[in-house]
Amino acid sequence: MLAPLGTISFCVLSSTILQALLVDHPGWTLGAVLVVLILAGRAKPVRALGSFALRARENFPGLRPWLQPRPEPVVLVDRRPVPLYRRPTALRRAVSMVAVAVVGIAAAIVVAVVLGASAIWLVGSVTGRLK
Repeated sequence: MLAPLGTISFCVLSSTILQALLVDHPGWTLGAVLVVLILAGRAKPVRALGSFALRARENFPGLRPWLQPRPEPVVLVDRRPVPLYRRPTALRRAVSMVAVAVVGIAAAIVVAVVLGASAIWLVGSVTGRLK
């Protein structure tokens, strides 16, 4: 038995609309994402208590003890003298600049090897399929 024509046309229409919104017109997608982010930002934080929870806490204090605010424990801090900040020496700055350069060159070599290997694999794969 065949499916009703309306169902088939709806499936084709919905995939066409999705393709038009997501692929052909990315501005609509960006606009929808921005609207969702704005609406998510206007929502209450997770820890915010609604009016029902506030009234329940006032009217029934022993009902849900986890809603009661807990007093923060007192933290004792030892006050000790701290050495003042000193700029690093010229030798230390030079060593750090050389180290950053070496790390940058090593990262560039790794990226170049990965891109070269993937390009070789891609060309070999496509050439093998064209024969």
